[in-house]
Amino acid sequence: MAIKIWTGATSSDLTVSTNWSPANQPTAGDDVIITGNVGITGAVLSASGNLASFTIRDYTGAIGSESADLIVDLATSSLVNIDTSGKAYLDFNASDVDVNVFGTQAAQGSARGLHLKGAGLNSLNAFNSSSVLLLETLDDDINTYSSSVTITTTAGADAADFSGPGRLIAYGDLTNIFANGSQVDYYGGAVTTMQADNGAIIYHWSGSNVTNANAYGGTIDGSASNETVTVTNTNLNGGGRVLPGRNWTFTNDPGQPYSLVAI
Repeated sequence: MAIKIWTGATSSDLTVSTNWSPANQPTAGDDVIITGNVGITGAVLSASGNLASFTIRDYTGAIGSESADLIVDLATSSLVNIDTSGKAYLDFNASDVDVNVFGTQAAQGSARGLHLKGAGLNSLNAFNSSSVLLLETLDDDINTYSSSVTITTTAGADAADFSGPGRLIAYGDLTNIFANGSQVDYYGGAVTTMQADNGAIIYHWSGSNVTNANAYGGTIDGSASNETVTVTNTNLNGGGRVLPGRNWTFTNDPGQPYSLVAI
């Protein structure tokens, strides 16, 4: 076991031993640190076994590409920290890990700074200025800790819960949404609890039903959608609002001041 630091002294090829310090490609049990500015072409990191940890820090290069991810094999519960101002395409394969993102290249149009895959991913935790496109399902949650975070999930990328500030654009399914001062555009399936706190706004674009719509100082807005939606319970507090779509119905009307007629 060793700490292996990417230097790119010779080229962008992971398999060249002189691109690493100390020399030789990382193997099972090694801790890998990517730093500097030399780009990395798509390949498999630690094909002969699982790494102990994977860290990107103070990095300004590009990792992988849209057609060739960097595949990283990690041991269960390994540490994954990502802080880069470059674009990265990462696939953690079946690794059973949480991913902590502290910085990425800013979003450019529909493009994101970090393109993230992994059939065994647990939670995605995004801090500071981060822009992430999640391409596969999480076992657990999406958590954000900054208003400068943007997370986009594809239609095939489901998660248990979303919680936090920032921006979420979700085409995949979520069980619960807890938006705190954030903006959420939701296109996914049925939600157990959809909650807007502290000025948050959740735009509900899909025809999926909501069991609990809680507007606690925030807004749940379906007014621009023509989809048929059933909301079972509605709870309002702190000036919160639910703005229904034309085809929304409410099973339990709490008699509070939200409009049952589309705006």
